Amino acid sequence: MTTPSLEHEPSNLIASRWVPIPGDVIRSTNPARPSQTLWQGAPELAHVDAALDAARAALPAWASWSLDRRIGVLRRYQELAKAGVDELARLIALETGKAMWESKGEAALLAA
Repeated sequence: MTTPSLEHEPSNLIASRWVPIPGDVIRSTNPARPSQTLWQGAPELAHVDAALDAARAALPAWASWSLDRRIGVLRRYQELAKAGVDELARLIALETGKAMWESKGEAALLAA
C-alpha cells in the first residue's frame, strides 16, 4: 500500500537498493484523517542486519577518502536536504498531523 506522497511501496534503502517492507503489523495513519492509511509494514530484523553489513562494508572506502572529499559529499547531502524541505514537510505533516509551518521547521533541521 502506498499513498500519493510516496514514490513507491514502503521500503528500506539498503546498499543503494530499495527493499520492500512486507506485512501490515505497523500501520501509519494521518492523525487528521484516521481512516487514511499512509503506509504499513512489519519490522524485518534481516533488514537491520543487511543495513549494518552494508554500512560496515562501505566504511573502509569512506575512511580512505580525503577530508575534502568527505566534506563535499556532506555538502551535497545538505543541498539535497534544502531542496527537499517542502516535500519532506508535507510528509511530516501527513504522518504527524503537525501544522505545515512546524513541519517545515522540522524538515529544515535536516540540512543543518
